[in-house]
Amino acid sequence: SPWVRGLSQRSFLDLHSKGRIYRKSMPTLWCPDCRTAVAQAETEDRELDSVFHDLVFGLAGGGTIPIATTRPELLPACSAVFRNPEDGRWAHLEGRSAVVPLFGREVPVLADGRVSLEKGSGLVMCCTFGDTTDIAWWEEYGLELRIALERNGRMNELAGPCQGLTVKEARARVVEDLTAGGLLTGSKPLVHAVNVHERCGTALEYLVTPQWFIRILDIRDELLERGRQVKWHPEMFRVRYDHWVENLRWDWCISRQRYYGVPFPLWYCGSCGEPVFARAEDLPVDPLEDSPSGPCP
Repeated sequence: SPWVRGLSQRSFLDLHSKGRIYRKSMPTLWCPDCRTAVAQAETEDRELDSVFHDLVFGLAGGGTIPIATTRPELLPACSAVFRNPEDGRWAHLEGRSAVVPLFGREVPVLADGRVSLEKGSGLVMCCTFGDTTDIAWWEEYGLELRIALERNGRMNELAGPCQGLTVKEARARVVEDLTAGGLLTGSKPLVHAVNVHERCGTALEYLVTPQWFIRILDIRDELLERGRQVKWHPEMFRVRYDHWVENLRWDWCISRQRYYGVPFPLWYCGSCGEPVFARAEDLPVDPLEDSPSGPCP
């Protein structure tokens, strides 16, 4: 209803005036099926079948190293190889560069304590982006940003011969090409937890897109306290709420690339691209039909 839409839009303007809302291009959870950004609260983990592939990476100047991955289709997005500084097996890789199989790009070999000493070969590839650790490494080490996926879940021009293929199709093609080139030394099935969109069950990706966020990471304790003041029906949702707040890793992404829902009360300037906010007294507004009451500030 117009009343509900106006209330929601008023809350948006209020939070923005308090410095709680901001817009930024950053790695965001993306559903290739719904073709929209989603919030962490809209995801769930599902146990899905997968395959751990053992690949052969080259070394600049000669030699090879083994790397295991469940996402071989992300090879064109590889920006670095990481080792654990406590792992003596790979101490000789200090200052070396690895060569990405099939794509021939040189990437640095870096040391970080988050690399497991037990899992796989002890060497991992960092792709932008396969998971949240990749995002953290990309930010901390200033790695090259290589996005090989389009918003529709298909590979782009960085993927070379896989351009236009879906993730699953590209994975099969890359495995086939690695096998033909003698660069795949083994594959073993596994079941692991995959982050999916709760609305459609599609495996989520991480894409860099401009989105709107509510700043909440700095008030988690306050959010938990407010949750304790609520009488929950059923009570189980109190636990779900607490777990959601405690496990927050990013600020709350509130923008969606969908045609339904409450539109943000703003327009984007055609000249500079900056947002032009509606006045509170004009709410509710439909930015597709209404015009701003004044020029871009």
